[in-house]
Amino acid sequence: MSYYDIAATMANVLMVRYPVKDIADLGYRQQAIMPFINKVRGKYGGKNFSFTILTHRGHDTQFYAEGGTLVTPTAEQYVRGYLDPTTIVTKQILTQEAISDSNDSNGSLFSAIAELPKRIAKNHAFHIANHAWALDSLGKLATCGVTSAASTIVLATTANTRKFFRGMVVDVKLSSSGAVSGDLDSCTIIALSDPFASSQYIVLDTTTGTTTALHGVYMQDCASTLTPYVWNPIPVLVGTGTVHSISTTTYPEFKSYVNTDTGSLSLAKIQQMVDWVEAFHEGAAKGLVMYASPEVIIKYGDLLIADIRYTQENLKRIEGGYPTDIYYRGGSMGLIPIMKDSLMPKDEIFLLSPNAFHFYSTAWWEWFDKGGSKFIPASTLGYELRFFSRGNMGIKDRSGTGKLQAINL
Repeated sequence: MSYYDIAATMANVLMVRYPVKDIADLGYRQQAIMPFINKVRGKYGGKNFSFTILTHRGHDTQFYAEGGTLVTPTAEQYVRGYLDPTTIVTKQILTQEAISDSNDSNGSLFSAIAELPKRIAKNHAFHIANHAWALDSLGKLATCGVTSAASTIVLATTANTRKFFRGMVVDVKLSSSGAVSGDLDSCTIIALSDPFASSQYIVLDTTTGTTTALHGVYMQDCASTLTPYVWNPIPVLVGTGTVHSISTTTYPEFKSYVNTDTGSLSLAKIQQMVDWVEAFHEGAAKGLVMYASPEVIIKYGDLLIADIRYTQENLKRIEGGYPTDIYYRGGSMGLIPIMKDSLMPKDEIFLLSPNAFHFYSTAWWEWFDKGGSKFIPASTLGYELRFFSRGNMGIKDRSGTGKLQAINL
């Protein structure tokens, strides 16, 4: 049997061991935000999506005096939001050389191919989660600092370098226009700073990088001349700016709770955000969840030191360190879980209600296999495995969300 024949039979073996659902489950366990996205996701068809958004309530209630005039009810006000889907693809290649080298030891070939779905699940989940926490609608992963003709691109001190990895291909662009800065197009990251370091940077395979705070780092071809190829990220949907072509100037109710200058984190500031969401959210703030970076989790743990209530039960077993299962008790609807997410903005806390979001998907964790095979001949390279998702995220009720920004770390 030739190595082409061996590879051609692997799809059936692969699908028996790793059906699409199992690959998706593997991916969901990789990133904290993935279960949330899947919870608000629905399957749809069509080239684009439209949905209605309640901007404010109507007036229909009064105190009535005998013989008086009843209130004339006014209609609730709705506007229409629009979304265009976009696609994210993960591709792995099984080269002819790898197949040929394993031809005399089929066990090694089978083992290598069986690992491909795990690798795809991990990488697909990483990039979906990474862009769910992008900083702008073009998919910016980090804001630049000042760099003068150097390979080391200085990043803002609050940049999260966990969003990058060595070997990742990126573009450096003007955040306002999506125009590439000089020749900083399709550059490969060859080194990067520790996320807990005081100064943040990435090192590119170029020596002519020039940037200012007006520039940002984007995944390769993520945005081009203001044409976004990414899904709407949570930091853009949760805010006070225009989204879905709906302006908060025209509809001031269509906004999230935002503290842009939190400073020192306190329980009172967290509680104010929770109270605001519970007061204004149409969905009664059910199922609220908070997301915080590892740095903020440490700060939150420090707050709890002075707020611990010791009982006879937990005096029996006192442990050091920071808790992994953390909840906030200030919500009227019950405990609010706090999830640690390593890819989100590292000086912020987000409060999210699943009722406020909807992810419209036309394809979700699916193979490019319309031709009947998962393995697609890739010219002289060998065989490709392609895995993709297509859709976009919308927000229907921004009052179900809030964020604390610029937390002192």
